[in-house]
Amino acid sequence: MIRPSETFQAVETKHGRIVIEVPRFRLSEEDGDDFGVLVVTSKNCFVSGPHVLLATQRELAGTIQTHKLWRVTCGCTLSLQSDQQESSLNNLAARRLLDLQLLKDLLNIANSGHLYYAHSYDLTHSLQRNNLLLNKSLSTNIDDRFFFNSHLMQPLQSVSSSNSQSLPTYPWITKMICGYIGSVDIPIEVDTSEKIYTVTLVSRTSTRRLGTRYLSRGIDESGHASNFLEMEQIVFNHDFHRDLAISSHVQVRGSVPLVWSQPRNLAYKPKVFFEGLDAPEVWARVRAHFRDLKTQYIPKKSKTGQKTEGEIICINLLDDFGREAALSSAYKNAVNKFNDDAVIHEDFPINKWCKNFNYANMTVLLDRVKQKLFQSGVFVQDGLVPSFFISQSRSTSPIRFSAPKSKTENGVLKNCNVFKPIFLQSGVTRTSCLDSLDRTNLTCTLLAKLILPRQIISLLIAANESPSTLTKQNDWSVDENAVSNTLENSAIVARVFNDLYADAGDAASIIYAGTRALRGDVTRAPGMKRRRWICGGLDDGVNSLVRYYLNHYADGHRQDTYDIWTGKYDENETWKQFTKESIRKYQEEENPILPEKIVPHYIFNLIEPLLQLVKIYVTVYVEWVRSLFGLNSAQKFKSRQIASGHSFVGLFLSAIMLYAPNKVSNLLQFAQAMYICTIVFLAVKIFGISASAVVDQPKLGTNQF
Repeated sequence: MIRPSETFQAVETKHGRIVIEVPRFRLSEEDGDDFGVLVVTSKNCFVSGPHVLLATQRELAGTIQTHKLWRVTCGCTLSLQSDQQESSLNNLAARRLLDLQLLKDLLNIANSGHLYYAHSYDLTHSLQRNNLLLNKSLSTNIDDRFFFNSHLMQPLQSVSSSNSQSLPTYPWITKMICGYIGSVDIPIEVDTSEKIYTVTLVSRTSTRRLGTRYLSRGIDESGHASNFLEMEQIVFNHDFHRDLAISSHVQVRGSVPLVWSQPRNLAYKPKVFFEGLDAPEVWARVRAHFRDLKTQYIPKKSKTGQKTEGEIICINLLDDFGREAALSSAYKNAVNKFNDDAVIHEDFPINKWCKNFNYANMTVLLDRVKQKLFQSGVFVQDGLVPSFFISQSRSTSPIRFSAPKSKTENGVLKNCNVFKPIFLQSGVTRTSCLDSLDRTNLTCTLLAKLILPRQIISLLIAANESPSTLTKQNDWSVDENAVSNTLENSAIVARVFNDLYADAGDAASIIYAGTRALRGDVTRAPGMKRRRWICGGLDDGVNSLVRYYLNHYADGHRQDTYDIWTGKYDENETWKQFTKESIRKYQEEENPILPEKIVPHYIFNLIEPLLQLVKIYVTVYVEWVRSLFGLNSAQKFKSRQIASGHSFVGLFLSAIMLYAPNKVSNLLQFAQAMYICTIVFLAVKIFGISASAVVDQPKLGTNQF
C-alpha cells in the first residue's frame, strides 16, 4: 500500500501491466541516469483530475556524442482514483466523462511521434545556450519556451520547490520538446583520408503561441510568434572519442511578426487582415518580438573579451503581388521602423524568382545573405558534451551537470576536457512566408547546407588537423571551397542531408497544418524536374485538399487540445464551455435508443449517434410547433421559425459531420473529407449559411489578434 506522502514510480511493462514501485533517489551525478520518465509524488499531481499521462514506448532518434535522443512513440493514461469515487449525479459524471475525453486528446499528442527527450541532455536549449547557462560567461536571458511538457510537470516541480525538506523531484522531470530529431552520417575526404561526420538536426516548437494554421497567426501581446521553431544543426566527428570537437548552428522560423489573421470563410485562400503599425499596442508587440530575438540570439560581449557581433537576418519569402503584397510591405516597414543595425530585412519573393519550378534561382538569395550568415558564425566547443540535469534542489544553479570520465593507461579515472567554447554564434536567420512551412522549409534547408562546410572546417581547426594546403579566407584558415565542393558533389550527402530536412519540414507542417509539407520533393531532390511536375504536383494537390479540410473542420478541436496541453486555459471556464455537451453525452450513454446488448457493436456505434441527433432536432421541432399554438407558455420562441442551428439544413449538415474523420490517412478518409467539403460548401452558398457556423471553432478561445 502506497501512502499519500510517499514518492513512487509508475511504469507500464511491454505486456501492458502498470507497475508502481518506490524508486531509488540518485545521490550524485556519478549514479546511473536511466531513471523513470514520470513520477507521481504526494497529492494533486494530476493532468486532468486524478490521472497521469505516461510515456511508455520510445525509439532512438539521434545522438549528440554519448547522449541518446529518444522519440516517444506511445503513451498511456494512468487513473489514480478508485471507482468508488464515481458519482451518479449528472454533472459529476459528465465532468468525469469530459476529463476522459481531454485525456484522450492529450494522449493523441503523446502518440503523435513528435515528442522527444534525453535522459542526460537538456534538449530544450541549444548547445550554445546550455554552455552559457553552465559557464555564465555571457549575460543573456534564456527561458524555457521550448519545454513542451512544462505545464504537465508543474505538480512535480511545485512539490519539490514548496517544501525544502522534501526529497528532490528533478531526477524525474524529463524535459521534452515537440518537433523533430534525426541524425545522419556524412563522409568527407580531408587530406586524402576520409572522415565521417554525424549531423544531428534538432527542431524545437515554441510553446509560447502554439496553435493551428488559420487559428494562430502573427504575434501575441508579448511578441511571441505563431509556428515559431528553432532548428539546430549539430555536427561532430563520428569517432568523437578521438576528436572531441563539436559544432552547432541555429536558425529560426516563424509567422510574420505582425498582428494579422486569416479568418476562415470556406475560401481556399482566406483574405489576410492585419493591424497597422501606427497603433501603439500593435507596435509594442512588434518591438517586443525584435527585442526578444536580439536577446535570445545575439549574446553580449563575453568576459574573455571575445567579440560577438552578429545580425538578425529577417528573410521574407512573401509575394510582392496579390494578397501577400500588403503584408510583405508591412513587414519591411516594421523592420525599418525598429531602426536597429542588428536587425535587417531581406526580401525574396520566392514564387516570382523561382517561377515554373526554377529553384536554381535560390542561389540569388544565398549570395545575398552568405556573408551576413558567415559573420554570425557557428558555435564550436572542444571536449565531450557533459550531462545536464534540471535542478530543483537548494543549489542556486539552474542546471546541474556531470563531467564525463575517461580512463588513463593505468586505469585511473580522470576528468575529460569538458565544454571549452572556441567560437560563438552571434546572430541568426529568421525565415518566414505566409504559413512558414513549405517555402520556408526549402530555404532553411539551403541555408543549413550553406553553413555545413563552415561547421566541418571549424571542427578541423578545433582539432588542429587543418591540411597544409589551407589558406586564410574571411578569418578562417581553411580551404572552404574544397570542403564545399566535396559536399556538393556527393550524391550520398545530398540524399541523406536533404531527406533529414525534408522530414523535419514534414513534422513542422503536420503539427501546424495537419499534413506533410508541400514542395517536399523539391527539398529532397531539387534536380528532378519531371518528378516535380508529375508526382510532386499530384502529391502537393492531395496535401492541399487535405489541409483545406482539416483547417476548416478539425482544427478548432486541435487548437483546444494544444491550449490544454500548454496550460493556456482555465479549468472552471473549460467546464463551463463543455458542460452542456458533456451532460448530453453522458445522458446519451445512459439512455441509448438502440438496445446495446442486442445490436452488434459496430452497427450500434454507427447508427446510435445519428438517432440521438435526430432525437434532439425532433424535440426542438416539437417545441417550436407547440409555441406556434401557444401550447408551450413556459418557453415561447421569439421567432416563428426554427433557429438556424436547428433547421432541417442544420440537421442534414450535423448528420454529415457526425461521420467526418478527424484525420485523413487513407483513401476512404480522403473521399469522406472531400465529400463533406463539397456538400458543406454548396449548402453555405445555396442557403446563405454563415461560414463561421459550419467551420470547427475552438471552444477555449483563439489566438487571432
